[in-house]
Amino acid sequence: FSLSYYIYNQTQAPKKEYIPTSFLIEKGQGVQEIGEQLKEKNLIKNKDLFTILCLLSGAWTKFKPGSYALSPNMNLFQIIKTLTTLPKAKEITITIKENESM
Repeated sequence: FSLSYYIYNQTQAPKKEYIPTSFLIEKGQGVQEIGEQLKEKNLIKNKDLFTILCLLSGAWTKFKPGSYALSPNMNLFQIIKTLTTLPKAKEITITIKENESM
């Protein structure tokens, strides 16, 4: 009972409030390095459990380089799912005024 409660507790979000945090995965980064950075930014509680879950689920092979919007109110499974999905492209707005050329 105590081990399963510990694991459950460690997979929960570190904080309840939504705090948007930019998180960058660079090409070639490994699962342990990603886990360490997530822990340093207080986005996860346990970097070792993150690594184990990624290895067991196969998520470690699916990480995509890019910038992700994460928050400490996301649980471990939500973070893993987000990091294995292609990051959304940034939108930019371009305004061209009448009678102007580019």
